[in-house]
Amino acid sequence: MLLGVSLKAKLVYREIRKMTNLVLNYVPVPETYKAFEGRNIDTMPELIKEGRTPLSAQGLMEKRLQVLSGSDAVKDSWWNIYFDTGDGIAYHPDGRIKVVTDAELLRGINPKSRLNNGGLVLEDGVFDSLEGTEFSKNDVQRYAINMTLTEAEVTQNPIWLALARDEGLLQEYVGATFKQAQERFNSYTNMGIYVYDAPEQAIMLTWVVNSIFINGNSSADGYGRPGEGGGRLVGVLEQEANITNK
Repeated sequence: MLLGVSLKAKLVYREIRKMTNLVLNYVPVPETYKAFEGRNIDTMPELIKEGRTPLSAQGLMEKRLQVLSGSDAVKDSWWNIYFDTGDGIAYHPDGRIKVVTDAELLRGINPKSRLNNGGLVLEDGVFDSLEGTEFSKNDVQRYAINMTLTEAEVTQNPIWLALARDEGLLQEYVGATFKQAQERFNSYTNMGIYVYDAPEQAIMLTWVVNSIFINGNSSADGYGRPGEGGGRLVGVLEQEANITNK
């Protein structure tokens, strides 16, 4: 269940999921950035086989800022659509979560991966062994409140900072996002953090960074289920990935 999301927004979200023919590159060959749409357990092996790296939330923020001065086709393709990222969110039954950037476990998913309701199952002890930024149940209740935030709240949100990995990048991205939301949608709150309640079994899902098109709310949500349809990963050629996914 998507908490804090209106029925209208859900309908718009479903329509956006159908968008294709994204223009992610200024020069079509070689495709530095390539979209892989469908179940992540199916598309991730294809992405890896092509020698690509899944784009992170940090890389997506950097790319969206880069294309602001580019063509409308490229800019719209990056800003007006949601993307699954290579960053994982690990859920623990006790209410803790962990932001795992460039998650190796997600890079290894395939149709034979062990899933629970579309999420990647974490065996006993795996959650605690993962390298990442951990948030307690109280932290989650404070910072992932399933609603839009003010600009000041986003820049001070430690979950957004964990995804951005750089305070300066986060501030620049927040400024650009809020500017567009205000100009295009007259929206002055934005960029909420949306997560599920604690599951019965530890799982890992994918962080999804949404488009600005959904009521001007370019949120980050931990709803991306690798085993379900509607995923949209971006594979980056390794040479560029070394620059983008820092």
